[in-house]
Amino acid sequence: MLEGSTSEVIQSGQFGSVWNSILSTFIIFSPVEKYFSLKRLGEVEKKSLEGAINDLYPVTEGKPEINSIEFRLLKEDDGQVSQREVTTYVGRTVRVFVSYSTEDKVLAGKIKDGLNAYGLDTFLAHEDIDPASEWQEAILDNLESTDVFLPILTDNFPNSKWTDQESGIAFTREKLIVPISVSGNHPYDFLGRYQSLEVDPGKQTIDCAEIIKAIINKKPVYETQILDSLIKAFATSSSFADAGRKSSLLLIFNEMTKNQVNEIFRAALQNSQIDGSYKGKKNLWTLFDKYQHVIEENLLKELHTVGFHSQEAKAEKSPS
Repeated sequence: MLEGSTSEVIQSGQFGSVWNSILSTFIIFSPVEKYFSLKRLGEVEKKSLEGAINDLYPVTEGKPEINSIEFRLLKEDDGQVSQREVTTYVGRTVRVFVSYSTEDKVLAGKIKDGLNAYGLDTFLAHEDIDPASEWQEAILDNLESTDVFLPILTDNFPNSKWTDQESGIAFTREKLIVPISVSGNHPYDFLGRYQSLEVDPGKQTIDCAEIIKAIINKKPVYETQILDSLIKAFATSSSFADAGRKSSLLLIFNEMTKNQVNEIFRAALQNSQIDGSYKGKKNLWTLFDKYQHVIEENLLKELHTVGFHSQEAKAEKSPS
């Protein structure tokens, strides 16, 4: 399957899940005939390949931690690699560390649920640390490996013996910091240079779309990871309203890959909660008009069957 292929490990510069490991991508450069075969791999074969690579690169302190696999074309004429990147099928989301006083654990839980709903990986100490673990070591490990530091600034925040320490560590590690202001509490000390977002703690659920937008605006490098995670979350929309919220967030992304577009519209055909969502369908029409030229032929036929056509084609079909 991989005959004639070469590989390379490229580090992302972000900490992995164990001490001093570096998140990395395993890239397979294949001749054209092998490349298309690899693209058509089923889920079982993909998992087998992923397992073999992880056997070669086990998660170890100070070593590359493979968190995604990419296929790229290898030019046969000169052995040089094509610059065109293609499908990534094993990826990871953006990690968020929520810093909070234990007095505010209910609010922190709402924010975690709101972020997880859009596909982000959110860490809360009281939920995510094994009771048998060394508390301080677990906190430090998760701070090292996180991408985004999210302090929840309430009246209780300065009184916690942990929160200021966590903020200082996040600051010195140059983590992306997005403070959350509650009831007029604003960033101070290390956090004072960062603009905060307001959150209403009284709501039963918290929609974290604005937090995600702030993360992308402050660090655009996370955009692809967040979009991949959002598409997966959109595919599993659990209600009409859920599909509407997630599809609205999809519209903020200026560019999508062919693979991402096709995943979105496959989900639209397979999930009745998306199909039945008025807001979701409205947002999908916007995406369809923008990206129909990259939708796979068979999928496009299925979409036409259920009534998806460009706005121009719909106008032509309408009686004058």
